[in-house]
Amino acid sequence: MKRILVLIVVVAGVIIIELMNATPADWAKVRAIEQYVYTGQLKGVTMAEIRAVKDWYALGATDAEMPRLLSMQRLEKLSLGGQNYTDAALVHLAGFKHLKELNLSTGPITDAGLKSIGQIKTLEKLDLAETKITDAGVADLVGLSRLKDLSLIDTAVTDACMTSIMQMKSLEILQLNMTGITDRGVEQLIQHQRLRKLILGGTAVTDESVGYVAQIANLDEAVFSRTKIRGKGLVRLRQAKNLRRLWLADTSVDDDDLIELLQPPMELDMLHLGHLKITGKTMEAIARCNCVKDLYVGYTKIGNDDLLKLIPATRLKSITVTKTRVTDDGYIPFHKARPDVIVTSL
Repeated sequence: MKRILVLIVVVAGVIIIELMNATPADWAKVRAIEQYVYTGQLKGVTMAEIRAVKDWYALGATDAEMPRLLSMQRLEKLSLGGQNYTDAALVHLAGFKHLKELNLSTGPITDAGLKSIGQIKTLEKLDLAETKITDAGVADLVGLSRLKDLSLIDTAVTDACMTSIMQMKSLEILQLNMTGITDRGVEQLIQHQRLRKLILGGTAVTDESVGYVAQIANLDEAVFSRTKIRGKGLVRLRQAKNLRRLWLADTSVDDDDLIELLQPPMELDMLHLGHLKITGKTMEAIARCNCVKDLYVGYTKIGNDDLLKLIPATRLKSITVTKTRVTDDGYIPFHKARPDVIVTSL
């Protein structure tokens, strides 16, 4: 089938799917496929066209529709929206032979449903955010040998799930925002050989976890936003040789912590310092180190003079100053000196 760009927009809580480069014929074809999935009625589309579908968003999917989804034999990406299906119906998903990405976020799935998901051996990305799954359910996923990206955001998982996570040898991205993970759980990740991105936002981790994260050999992105870290051990991240993206927003990290961190050999493609109590001292440290490419200082008290202190930072490519004290009086001279830097204030 023709490749069609899809834009999913939420307006007043209603999901609107727009086909960006679709013709009226494309729209008709998609609606015909939807009709088949909903009712089993084959009209305006052939089974060959249905079998060729590779990406599908099933809004309001029900148990009755699950067997018909299997007609999409080449399906690689599937999102199930709504709360109308049960764990029992997920057994049909194990019949997919090419499924790589599965999004079940905000759905009614529980640990019982994960037994079926654990049978989809081709899965590389699984989103379980805001579902009712627990540590016990995660254990049923250890057989997914190709799984690279796992989202457990805002679920009931705790440190106990790390025993299962450590058996997922291909895992590269682990999203644990707003879960029951603590320092004890992060400590277990030290020995993970493939992990590249670890998101701990909104958890109870402390400065102790900073030291553990620094020891994860291949980690290139760490998110500590809205955690209890105070920054006193932040300097340990200089030992993380592959770390390139760091999020410290809405924590107790201050100028002194960042001055200690931002020294050679530290090099960061992105540094997020939103909602921090920082001053021009941090800007001076960034300029001295010349170690940051993209910088976010939105929702801080950074002002015009502070922005100008970044002029010597030749590695800097962009800076976001949303809801700061930076005005045109500061932006204009900065732009004249550094026209190569993109400044965003929205």
